[in-house]
Amino acid sequence: MLASRGAPTLSSALSPEQAAERGLDPAALCLRALEVAGAGVVVVDARGRPVLANGLARSWLDADLEDLRRRPLGRVTAWSVDLTTELQARALPLARALRGLPVDPVEIVLAHPDRSSRRVWITAERVHDDAGTPAGAIAVGWDLTAVRQQETYAARSAAQLSAMAGARRAVLADTEPREAVARSIVAVTGATCATVMEVQGDVMTITAQAGGPVPAITLRLDRPSVGAKVYHSGQALFLADVAADPALDVEPVDQIERVLGQRLHAACWVPIRAQHRVVGVLTAAFAVGSEAADDAPTTIRTMELLASEAALALERDDLRRSLATQALTDELTGLANLRAWRTALERMPRRGGLAIVDLDHFKSVNDSAGHAAGDRVLYEFAQALHETTRSEDLVARIGGEEFAVLCPIGEDVVGLIERLRNRWDGLSGAHPVAVTFSAGIAARGVDEPPEHTQARADKALYAAKLAGRDRSVTAALAAQDGDDDTAAETG
Repeated sequence: MLASRGAPTLSSALSPEQAAERGLDPAALCLRALEVAGAGVVVVDARGRPVLANGLARSWLDADLEDLRRRPLGRVTAWSVDLTTELQARALPLARALRGLPVDPVEIVLAHPDRSSRRVWITAERVHDDAGTPAGAIAVGWDLTAVRQQETYAARSAAQLSAMAGARRAVLADTEPREAVARSIVAVTGATCATVMEVQGDVMTITAQAGGPVPAITLRLDRPSVGAKVYHSGQALFLADVAADPALDVEPVDQIERVLGQRLHAACWVPIRAQHRVVGVLTAAFAVGSEAADDAPTTIRTMELLASEAALALERDDLRRSLATQALTDELTGLANLRAWRTALERMPRRGGLAIVDLDHFKSVNDSAGHAAGDRVLYEFAQALHETTRSEDLVARIGGEEFAVLCPIGEDVVGLIERLRNRWDGLSGAHPVAVTFSAGIAARGVDEPPEHTQARADKALYAAKLAGRDRSVTAALAAQDGDDDTAAETG
């Protein structure tokens, strides 16, 4: 039994004559049945003029039956066949069938100026009358648009899942997870460029980027911008047209376009959450012509997954950096510790110099004022030492009351210690027990191992102690040809 919506039922046992006697149109019922099955049907006579067409075929061709009957099939529709020249013969199955040529099923693309294109699988066959004379042809087609869309979506989803898995492995394994996250955004979403922005105080800055050079952009969180909006709301945002959307801060877009040398079409912002708070924002920008920019839901969903991975990776990286810093930092003073000093000493520049500094009679501070007062003296001396040095110098606490300074240029050490002495003389009087310091200074000799330079500075410090403390002694250059080291008092 074949049934159609609102149409009578026709038994397969009825002959055309019996169907006609009952007021049924067998041809119309067959066309309707094929339509229910998802097939579009067009029947043409021997001259190629359409005789019958079911609803699906008329919809695809954007023409009613009268239009089809009045004009040749190729001229009644606004649809155009999008095919290469080699496929033209195969793409006209009705014409081939009318000429009695073999017809291979073919998939064609129908492009309509006012609608989305359709993919149709079509075949045709020549028909004859009762006398065996060619009477025309019938073409049957199936709309594969939805099937192809599903296939494309499935392929894209599979590719994204594979890319996501690869991105997750890269983020977990990379020693620079921020850069790995940015690269993953580009790889998975097809973005032209991507950034990782993190909150630092009341601003948000770019800490990693991928896909192309991005200018150093800093967003103030107390000023209106899309990045600030996403940070405060905690909600992802996708702008399909960055040029036309008034919500977007135009200046950063202009900066990015100038650096990239491309016009941007769309952009996406997704918050990074850690410990139930927003700590940053992932961004992806798509240049004009990028197909990925047309799928906002998928882009947002993908970037939200990457944001979750980013949050975990950044937490682990921050913890790793914190532990590494703690391992190289003196807990009381905040200066580098002995381990950090030894590492820096191994990399001492060829023209570098160092000083070993020791507080004089420090034990008397602990004995008379207590260990809390002693810790306070150590902390304040460390601060004075740190504030006296430059960014390229290394300052470390290498023992109880012993400190060390390493400078890239050996001649600079003497002046640094003199500045420290002037600064400390003005501070030490505020303590219950006045504390002075002694220092031994040494410049690295030609091809001298750094540990030998430190040993000479230690000997100079010992000389300063023997000379009465509260002074600095500079070691002579390393002994040559068996000569003994000498030391000179410098203050």
